[in-house]
Amino acid sequence: MASELFVYWRVAAADAVHAEAAAAALQRELRLEWPGLQARLYRRAEAPAGLLTLMETYALEGHATAWRDAVAAHAAVRLGAWCQGQRHVEVFDRIEP
Repeated sequence: MASELFVYWRVAAADAVHAEAAAAALQRELRLEWPGLQARLYRRAEAPAGLLTLMETYALEGHATAWRDAVAAHAAVRLGAWCQGQRHVEVFDRIEP
């Protein structure tokens, strides 16, 4: 069964452009390190109290969970300056019809 990683975190609205660029660069780097990795970046439509919520999604077929550790390690270095609070990580198993 394939699993997918969903990571969401908050960033100050004033820092959004820089945080989004850093997250996009992180995902490019991870795609190079893990060929076949599917990575996407989303922004929540509403932004209460000057904070935006960003979500990263990741999926990789045919690998153990080592790639998840790589996502966490790279994100701690590349995105830590932009995070307001902690990164929330959730793993879902994809159900194949």
